[in-house]
Amino acid sequence: MSSLETIAGWPTQLPSRSAVPEPFHSALRALPLDDDPSTVLLLSPEFRSQGYHERSKLLCVAADRIACLERLPRGVRTTTLERDEVHTVECGSILLHAWIRFEASGGDGGDAIEVAFNSVCRELYWAIARSCRAELYAGWAVPVERERAKFDVWRLSDYAFMNLAKRGVIEGARVEATFLQRRITGPRRWPLRHRSTPGWVGIGTQREAIFAHEGDGREEAAYGGRWTTVRKDMIRSVRLERPAQSPLGELRIVFPGNHVHRLVYEATRELALREYVRGVWPSREVVDRLGAPSGR
Repeated sequence: MSSLETIAGWPTQLPSRSAVPEPFHSALRALPLDDDPSTVLLLSPEFRSQGYHERSKLLCVAADRIACLERLPRGVRTTTLERDEVHTVECGSILLHAWIRFEASGGDGGDAIEVAFNSVCRELYWAIARSCRAELYAGWAVPVERERAKFDVWRLSDYAFMNLAKRGVIEGARVEATFLQRRITGPRRWPLRHRSTPGWVGIGTQREAIFAHEGDGREEAAYGGRWTTVRKDMIRSVRLERPAQSPLGELRIVFPGNHVHRLVYEATRELALREYVRGVWPSREVVDRLGAPSGR
């Protein structure tokens, strides 16, 4: 395959709904969407690589909803999320794999949309994620470089985490709390399923909790990162769970529909984590749910 053929097979941002090809065009026309020029239409072709398979998808990010149209052998499957029910936006890139994911609290247990391709789409996905998050900070005149400079204290000790944290902060966001959990290694103990888990950075702003993971947050690969951003006003509860005498615990963030985000932390970092949580969620109704770690 030539270079031009390879590039032609990459995802493309379409200029308008009229440029959407079949069978997506008919399925998109059936959705209750206004013909707004600000709507983002991202067409991803079918992708196969060393056993990995991603079906062709059309991602539609409109003012009031996000839709994903997936081409199946017989027709098109459509998943739609209401924008005001989206509590999590995730964007990541690990080695040759990149993705963007939206999670919402609507329906029974919530729903999700994920679009993935290879790493050539990293910046394209990141731009979409940043534009979706930007509406949370409308009207906030906060210099982004000033806020990113708050992580310069990690320049010598944790350079990689400094860069992960800086990228997670966008225009308008004010950094109000931070937490750093370095990579955890050692014997298999609750709640780890592997001997090592990548480290992560927690950031609290006036509107979001941001979690930047080295690698993809699940594997041990060192190249890349995963940025998970959650809306603070969509949180139902926050808990620290740690069995008695365990060196590890879990930070659990619960959304409506009982959707849970879990992050592993070391017991030696528990006091710092509690300070971070109280800095991110200062409202008493959330902090009161922290309680004491289980087993004590």
